[in-house]
Amino acid sequence: MKKSICILMTLLFAITLGACGTTNAGAPPEDEMPEEPPKEEIIMPDGEQETYTFRTLYDAAETKSVGAQATVFTVEKNTERGRYIKLELENDVDVLGVFTYSDTATSKAMTEQFYVPAGKTGETTEFRQFLDAYRGVPTSASKTGEEDKAKIGQARKTSWLKSVSFTAVGGKTGRVTLHSVEVSDRTIDTAKPVYLQNEYYKIGTDLAYGGALTYLEKLPRDGKTPELTSYRDGADEYAYIGLNASQMPGKNPNDVNDSVNLIDTHDTGRLIQQSYYGSDEGYEGITYDGKPWRYNPVQGGDVYNNISQIIDYRLFKDEIYVKARAMDWARDGYTTPSYMEGHYRLDGELVYVTNVFTDWSGKNYDVNRSQEMPATYFHYAFTHFVAYRGTAPWTGGPLRQVTDLPFWGYSHDLHPDTEFHDGTENWIAWTNDQLYGVGVYVPGVNTFLNGMYGDKFTSAAASTNYTAPIVNRTFASYRRDEYTFLLSVGNVNDMRAQFKAVHDSGKVVNKF
Repeated sequence: MKKSICILMTLLFAITLGACGTTNAGAPPEDEMPEEPPKEEIIMPDGEQETYTFRTLYDAAETKSVGAQATVFTVEKNTERGRYIKLELENDVDVLGVFTYSDTATSKAMTEQFYVPAGKTGETTEFRQFLDAYRGVPTSASKTGEEDKAKIGQARKTSWLKSVSFTAVGGKTGRVTLHSVEVSDRTIDTAKPVYLQNEYYKIGTDLAYGGALTYLEKLPRDGKTPELTSYRDGADEYAYIGLNASQMPGKNPNDVNDSVNLIDTHDTGRLIQQSYYGSDEGYEGITYDGKPWRYNPVQGGDVYNNISQIIDYRLFKDEIYVKARAMDWARDGYTTPSYMEGHYRLDGELVYVTNVFTDWSGKNYDVNRSQEMPATYFHYAFTHFVAYRGTAPWTGGPLRQVTDLPFWGYSHDLHPDTEFHDGTENWIAWTNDQLYGVGVYVPGVNTFLNGMYGDKFTSAAASTNYTAPIVNRTFASYRRDEYTFLLSVGNVNDMRAQFKAVHDSGKVVNKF
């Protein structure tokens, strides 16, 4: 459980995020597993660290035409409570699919929709999905009216897969060959984060937060330990993060945490995560913080702390992969028709993150809006904001340091570093007074929105540091949006040199 305190945010000229309520981390279903698990063990390729089994329910390899009317492939098989489904198919058009399932062969049917983009001719596409059994069922009525919304946790007692059906997207016609349908009893424990580690970092994702990046720890090197010294009531000291911070003058060596998560995980609106802003259509009466809102898929969950649906996750030797259906920020319990994918990997002293977003709501919005690429919230103990804002990038020019950034929801004209468009080295950093901290580098992005919230000199849990690399772009359904960003922890000059090496190598190129 993560306790959240409501943070009032405003939206003036650009985008902001906040959250309030209590996050429901969810729990695995309590029903028992099959008495006899499938006998065939499938060890996945590419060094996957988890082994699990699949059982074939369908392998007819039928080919059917697909259009505006649903094309149905009948399965009618017992899944033995397996809720992790794998399809092998060929489709020459984008298709919306529907899993139809029930508790028993004769009980009431339930449905769950999915999306598969057109594949290449002659090539088979693999699609995987956890049916929605691993989120808590909401106990409160929707605060946003009588709207159609996904039924959270509806697959909790599923034992019978009735069919898989497809319709073509956009009025097109084509063909679908469904080669096979397989099912596994693999489960998700949303209370257990997934971690990856090398000699420099430990990173992790919380599956109760839609697979957003929720953990970033710099591991000790050469006897120098990144430490957090905490605020103590009645003392003059305040929260401070740095190398061997407890040994600094005025710090209490008995009040220290040497396993420091540098990411703010205060609520579903924080984290390091994907968030996008789309159409106003159909959002009459939908508000956030008293202001009209719009379609806003958010990876971590919605403002009411309903958690996003994990569609798939896989842990490899050198990468964490997570795929989720994001929640709609201002609506209570509405699971958006979209996919957010995160690829998290470590390469020496750098963390690489590739984000992928595909919306399949069918709604396009042809007005450019500011998009967070990504939204980043770092530990509030970092007091210095650092960036290069010059005309000669990567030549070692002087860095700009500020300590007085206001809340980013205020007018951006109040401070010259709240929003700027000349971040020509494509990175910023949040550091302590020794310029030790965390940096985020997004190749191809010059615009950054930045700010502080709360009192740096108290233990208030709501305090935070925020930066969003900003791209102004339209919002389009059925378009795959992909970009890569990097994180580094250390002295700001060392981080700058690492980012420059990546820039000079040309191995990360984002096309927005």
